[in-house]
Amino acid sequence: MTSYDPTSIDKQILGFCLNVDFFSRVKNIIDRTMFEKEMRDIFDTLTYSHTKYGKDLTVNELASLFNDRNPAMPEATRNKVHETIASLDVGNADNFELHADLVHNFWLRDRARQIGEKAIEIFTGDSDEFGELRRLIETVEDGSISDKTT
Repeated sequence: MTSYDPTSIDKQILGFCLNVDFFSRVKNIIDRTMFEKEMRDIFDTLTYSHTKYGKDLTVNELASLFNDRNPAMPEATRNKVHETIASLDVGNADNFELHADLVHNFWLRDRARQIGEKAIEIFTGDSDEFGELRRLIETVEDGSISDKTT
């Protein structure tokens, strides 16, 4: 069983995204594929809430909305998700630059993962998409995250 460290960057990013203003600034940089397992479902719930309501979320509101959107989830998984949600912290809103840097680094790590996976696919003969690999490498070299759309 994997436990989530309360200081892990993916949890920090989700915590920062409880703030609708922060979320609106980074929503074109991050997407659900950057998160693992249940964290993707939490991100989907955040996205849904901010899109529909346009308001900051508390952890309790996020947990309630998550339950409402996932009624058939197994109890063990739901408990794990609730532990994760309970440990989220929106952080200090005045530290936007710090939070944005953490999102950028999170984005870079995700791109490195994608580059590695694509390189392995090419090496093993499962893919011949050198153009896609080149594009991923170029976006990281440029540091350009502005061309990313959700």
